[in-house]
Amino acid sequence: MTARNRLEQLQTLMRANRIDLLALPPGSNLRWLTGADLHADERPCLLLVTPDNVAFLMPILEADACRASTDLPFEVWADHEGPLAALTRILVHFAIGGRARIDLDGAMRADHALMIRDAVPDAAHGFAGATIGHLRMIKTPAEYVALKRSAAVADAVMASLAGTIAQGQTEARVAAMIRDKFSTLGADPEFAIVGAGDNGAMPHHAAIANWGTNTD
Repeated sequence: MTARNRLEQLQTLMRANRIDLLALPPGSNLRWLTGADLHADERPCLLLVTPDNVAFLMPILEADACRASTDLPFEVWADHEGPLAALTRILVHFAIGGRARIDLDGAMRADHALMIRDAVPDAAHGFAGATIGHLRMIKTPAEYVALKRSAAVADAVMASLAGTIAQGQTEARVAAMIRDKFSTLGADPEFAIVGAGDNGAMPHHAAIANWGTNTD
């Protein structure tokens, strides 16, 4: 499924749910929808979608990098002017005002969400579960294959390491072994949680700041 197909499906759901505007920050939902993998920081960088239109509120610092991965329109803003004028231009062009229904990605920064709320103070607000959340729950055949592949790799890593972990190894060492095995099987691991002793009761225990360091 192409990014254009996903956007069309999203806009169809927005019409069905009477949602006037959806705002997505950099993150997994935006990456799934557009293919754009953008950096999230204090500068508002948002994809704004209506049932009939779409545009990025785009910091000028991110514009060149984003343009390489999407052909969707931009409304660019620079630090010296701030994002509000650019946001207002988009909202006016999209005819968003009054008692519009605006849905936000739940992962959005609070200050960015408040910026949108203040720009359309009489709007009703909700979250994106009925639209992009619903779409992401329905897997395509390719996504299903990818999930099965990911699960098979994880099973293979755990099976291969079961007999190699020994007393005296540090959490960092075991994390490095996990990383190396995932990489050998073609995966791109982002983190590992390894907790020994009392640390085993900590579900988000961080053994080391950089878990890729292969040390004993």
